[in-house]
Amino acid sequence: MKNALNECISNQMFSRFYAKESMFFLVLLLCIVILILPSFFRLQNSSAGDDAYYYFRVANQLKDSTLVRDEYSFGGRDNFLPLGWAYILAGTSYFSGLDVERVSRILLFLLGIGSLILFYLILENYDHNFRLITSSILVLSPAFIYLFTINNRFAFPAFLTLLIFYLSLNEKYFLAVLFSLLMPFFGFLNLFLVGLFFLSYFYFKKRRIFRKTLFIFIILLLISSFINFYFNWVIGFGTELSLLSFISDFGSKYGFSFFTFLLVCFGLLFFWRKKDYAFFYVTGIILFLMSFRIDWLIFYLNFIVCFLAGLSFLKLYNRKWESNLVGKLTLWILVCGIIFSGVSYISQSDNFKPNDELFIALDEVPNGAVVLSHYSNGYWLEYSGKKTFMDPFFSGVADLNERKKDVNEIFYSRDIEKTKNLLDKYNVDYILVDKEMRNGEVWTKSEEGLLFLLEVSPSFGLIYKSDNFIIWRYLR
Repeated sequence: MKNALNECISNQMFSRFYAKESMFFLVLLLCIVILILPSFFRLQNSSAGDDAYYYFRVANQLKDSTLVRDEYSFGGRDNFLPLGWAYILAGTSYFSGLDVERVSRILLFLLGIGSLILFYLILENYDHNFRLITSSILVLSPAFIYLFTINNRFAFPAFLTLLIFYLSLNEKYFLAVLFSLLMPFFGFLNLFLVGLFFLSYFYFKKRRIFRKTLFIFIILLLISSFINFYFNWVIGFGTELSLLSFISDFGSKYGFSFFTFLLVCFGLLFFWRKKDYAFFYVTGIILFLMSFRIDWLIFYLNFIVCFLAGLSFLKLYNRKWESNLVGKLTLWILVCGIIFSGVSYISQSDNFKPNDELFIALDEVPNGAVVLSHYSNGYWLEYSGKKTFMDPFFSGVADLNERKKDVNEIFYSRDIEKTKNLLDKYNVDYILVDKEMRNGEVWTKSEEGLLFLLEVSPSFGLIYKSDNFIIWRYLR
């Protein structure tokens, strides 16, 4: 009788466990669908992303030879962005026989699944419903979707950060240190900021290992400094953001759902007096402020934002509303808003740059030619085998201020001799003008500056023209 009772209890416990975890498998299935969907919505053959093409190009070069100098960026330079991700792409592509672009898609998908699982496991001491809600918010967040569907150098260190954090929480310190040795290959600044988070967390939550963590952090910084110096990598600060750039619903490249952001603001009212959550709110506010200058911090901030949004949603769910109708309506608006933000972000995949026509147009330009265009087109030009006047990678360029001044002179001057002297100074061979440049990115009038000279001067020859792109050859 006793054995039968024990067996019955065991079966009930297993059933409850299975029922709970089966709900997470639904979230996992949702994650799989979310990470696959962008490839179906994108009708362009070319992959989305801008710095994605920097890593595609460099990874392809690393497969063939050792990379000593970048011959394409700024017409040729000695510095590189941290290339840990490029080495992973190149190595995996070399041994698998798959092209770099396909390898990137597979690895990002696996990293996204792994990051969701780690995020869920990190929350194991919290209420089960909270873990499911928070994980669902994460999966539907535009920053998560971008991070694990569009080629970038932060997906792997973000996964590593979650893995190290999970191992540390479970006191598997040797493994945590072992995986920490990979972090220096993804940039000094990335390691520095992630390390500060760990130091702060252990100081407030696990002070007994704070000194050991500080020692390991210093060692990792020294290793990172050596690696960056040896490979001539620069510190990639990223680009500056405006306030609207944080909200994906307002057209940002990656950011948060407006409704998720709203939940976090609600949470400030609910939890600002609770010490248990003060660390995460303070860390989130600091990362938020820093993200105005270092845009890629949004990817790390997103995990904290989803955590805080989950807290707020559960608080609203459990709250005793004076009107049940108002309570249910509020929750449904939030749920539908979060889902809509994720789905609408995915549906825009086909609108993400670049489009296929750009590379068709660039086939008219010989490889190795120096092409003048807006710097935002730089990574795509370099990927297609052209040298750029400027690209978005500004760090480590000795004559950056001079180039900025000169390119403004070229774009806005109608003095043909001054323009030709500047074009000769940088050995420019071709000029690419796209639709965005003509519609406010550079010029606002059809005969402004260089646009006028391109049309009237015999020093330029038209080689490609469409509604989206115009390419001129500089005949000198």
